[in-house]
Amino acid sequence: MIKPLGVNFAIRGAGMQPLPGSANVQGGVTLDLRRFIGIDIMNGFVQGGTDELWGKVYEKLDAFGLSVTGSRSAIGGIGGRALQGGLSFFSSSEGFICDNILSFEVVLASGEIINANASDNEDLWRALKGVGNNQGIVTRFDIWTFKQGLIWGGTVFYFPSSFPSQLESLVKELHKPNTSKETHLMLSIGYSFLMGNSIMCLNQLYCTQVFENPPELDPFTKVQPQIDALNIMRLHSVKDAAAEQSASGQAQVRCAYMNITVKADLGTLNAVSEIYTAELKPLKGFENVTLSLTLQPYPVSLMEQSTELRGNSLGLGATEGPLVSILLLSCWESEEYDNAVLEIMKDALDKIKVDATERNQLVPFIYMNYAFRH
Repeated sequence: MIKPLGVNFAIRGAGMQPLPGSANVQGGVTLDLRRFIGIDIMNGFVQGGTDELWGKVYEKLDAFGLSVTGSRSAIGGIGGRALQGGLSFFSSSEGFICDNILSFEVVLASGEIINANASDNEDLWRALKGVGNNQGIVTRFDIWTFKQGLIWGGTVFYFPSSFPSQLESLVKELHKPNTSKETHLMLSIGYSFLMGNSIMCLNQLYCTQVFENPPELDPFTKVQPQIDALNIMRLHSVKDAAAEQSASGQAQVRCAYMNITVKADLGTLNAVSEIYTAELKPLKGFENVTLSLTLQPYPVSLMEQSTELRGNSLGLGATEGPLVSILLLSCWESEEYDNAVLEIMKDALDKIKVDATERNQLVPFIYMNYAFRH
């Protein structure tokens, strides 16, 4: 029996966010689940410990021509995505990561160990799909698998003059009645000391079929002018795609995520880009700082699939139409920049929220994996 002792505590798996307080607690007790690992392939699903890394899951499944709706990053643990919603290369056709959990093994506050699935403890099963670690300690996940070969994808770097046309292409694609369920799109604008502090744009694009240069991605892969030396579009395994995504992040630096959700409206997205890039100007020239705004769509097919798989606790529905997650992400090295970076990010997000609200395009949903101290 777990008794209330007035002690602050945190539950830590492999961790998905580098933010202070995300996977630990000061002046309290951290329940570290790092020993809960292991991967077993069953008939139609894979069973993984909460601290197992997605990259290892993909590595094991790739050998059998299988995959799962899992994290786009190889280095995070299963629990960090599967309890908070989670976006995947396969989300357009398969829903959120949490939608694809067949069963959770959960330690309750009483100390009892139960399974939560569609047959047993269904209310808890549905609640855990998106609620985070607030309903118990999840120690194991059973996740649906499907046949999967190589996927086409990678990165395209280009210049900010083309970003408005890319936003137009994104909105047009999301509102098509027959939009592809096999594609995954991410559009970013920002600047990095690695690129000489110049404003640059990046598309991260994937097609989950073994098909080179799919026409659905043409508006995003053929944008001109490009920085050809940095572009990588190719057929590769899910394991390699996830490893590539995690390698693009910066390790051992200070980091902050902030997020809101808006409807897929072109005027709103153009305003988001303009507000954000204008707010960055005071930070240009800061040493070892990378700042980006990333747009990640929630197509209608994603939310329809959530409903098909008996729902989750995120509160999103297909009737709202296609949505776009607005992620502000900053990485920097020096503590002296903490206040400046965070204030700029908060100010930009506040202005974006005001503008989206005035346009009646703001959606009251914050993606937990990207949430700051709202």
